[in-house]
Amino acid sequence: MRQFIGLAMAMMTVTIALPMMTTINPSTAVAQTAPTPDSRVKDALDKLGLKYEVTKSGNYKVIFKVSDNRTQVVTIASRTEKVEGLEIREIISPAYMTKGEINATIANQLLKDSYRRKLGSWTLLQADSDSFALFTSKVDANQSPADLKTALLLTVYAADEMEKSLSQEDKF
Repeated sequence: MRQFIGLAMAMMTVTIALPMMTTINPSTAVAQTAPTPDSRVKDALDKLGLKYEVTKSGNYKVIFKVSDNRTQVVTIASRTEKVEGLEIREIISPAYMTKGEINATIANQLLKDSYRRKLGSWTLLQADSDSFALFTSKVDANQSPADLKTALLLTVYAADEMEKSLSQEDKF
């Protein structure tokens, strides 16, 4: 299960549950491809003393121990996007996977949970016949190591809490 994140980051065909409306023109959002891992992420993770793996797609994967018997994987994207001068990076952690579509009850639970989060929201990804619920935080690509750690922890704990709520398992 932990390996699908590289696929998810590579595909990036994501349906996003937006907690608010925006007036930014989508044509001003420009994807910045990262042929190699972003050294800013490496430097921040090294300063934080976190163990990580660089995925085939050039992203950074970190596995956090969230309790005595649970772990949670998080991926920090090397690819960034620029919107009117703001460079944004995604931090993604999976919580749920199912065959076919995610049912309406779970989708509503994810949407309601997004509202209460201070950073990040739930996104849905469909890959082949599987659907995934991913907690995604969009952050400043140049944030400090301390701010990156805060964003990582908020993302990880939100995803693990939802995974526990939906399945009682620890797949991710």
